[in-house]
Amino acid sequence: WISGLAGAAVMVGGLLLLLPQALDRAGSIAARVTIWRASLRLLWPRLWLGYGADTLELHFPSVYPPELVYYQGRGIAVDRAHNWLLDWSLNYGIVATGLFILLVALVVRNGWRQLTTTEAGGEGPPIDQDPAHSWLTACLAALCAQLAGNLFLFDVAATAVVFWLLLAIVTATTTRRDADVSSLSSGHSLPAWGRRAVMVASVFVLGWIVWQGSVRPLRADLQSWRGTQALSRGDTLAALTHYTASVQLQPQRAAYHVAGALTAAQLGHYDRAYRAMDAAIALRPTDPVLYTHLAAIYGRAAAGAPERVAPAYRAYERAISLAPTIALTYQQYADLALRSGDGALALALAQQAVDLDATDAISFGIMGWAYLQAGNLPAALKAFEQASKWQPASAEYHLGLATVYFKQGDLAAARR
Repeated sequence: WISGLAGAAVMVGGLLLLLPQALDRAGSIAARVTIWRASLRLLWPRLWLGYGADTLELHFPSVYPPELVYYQGRGIAVDRAHNWLLDWSLNYGIVATGLFILLVALVVRNGWRQLTTTEAGGEGPPIDQDPAHSWLTACLAALCAQLAGNLFLFDVAATAVVFWLLLAIVTATTTRRDADVSSLSSGHSLPAWGRRAVMVASVFVLGWIVWQGSVRPLRADLQSWRGTQALSRGDTLAALTHYTASVQLQPQRAAYHVAGALTAAQLGHYDRAYRAMDAAIALRPTDPVLYTHLAAIYGRAAAGAPERVAPAYRAYERAISLAPTIALTYQQYADLALRSGDGALALALAQQAVDLDATDAISFGIMGWAYLQAGNLPAALKAFEQASKWQPASAEYHLGLATVYFKQGDLAAARR
């Protein structure tokens, strides 16, 4: 035990020494440390009972750290804390996390005791010749490896199933039966017709559970996938048909409503798109991403109906109130303001976007066009230089630079 603790201390110390270098170099570890810090801020208000299973994606935007865009890019949703202790605490609270730790500790302790028990029943070295001990050793090693790995990762469906099966196997291996199995059949049993009735009822219940929990979601995912494939072929009408079918199969999934709404907006069916977005927001009223999608649909409709600009602004404001540190929302809001002729608002929003993300070429480009409209050529030149620096392959920003140079009378620079 002393050597094990010493090894753990050395490992933790090494990690602490390496973390500052990893943060300086950015990358995966830097992203995880940033997510951990933000998750700890999110944990305190709901420390005891958590936010509910698989709800981190809804709540993380409220504490989104702006520097995360430099580590993992823009538009990436954070739905896991990449640490099982944090994930469990955020989902279920520290009470449930403590109970889970206690359960695992008891199972591992019982397994360890079984390994260190000799055939005579005393304490001693493991029985290497016994296949059951080898099997138990492998299961305990897999459990510990899973817990250690998930300090930096998270479970997916396959690994979670294997983990709980391993717990069950170790528990079954270490459980002693106090009574003979034959005694289980010594009590009263149901008559034959009763057993058949129970079996038939069990089949119906199990079938209904499999249908609702597996078959319907699988069919809905298949319809959604077909819709995505149809969109990639340019068949928007077929895509809308598939997305509608996925909604009918799984109406409680907001993502299907959003896909249908965005596709309907492409076809110009705006009333249908608004209804689909309303259904999605009713399912997830605190999700800022849904409000940005709604605002984008209003903005698309505003090209032919200027009265839709105000609802789009309100949707963006709602998204910002829910997640005030996401640069992408300010960028999209600024783009709509610029296209609507509101240059001052576009400038203010684009400035907020680049304050949060200094590599956002689109926001710099918006600032450039807004300054150009206002006649501020030096500021427009600086903005377009930044935009072309971060996105040098964009013809639009080179056009902006050329326009500024031309207005300044520098024809050679404009020509280049």
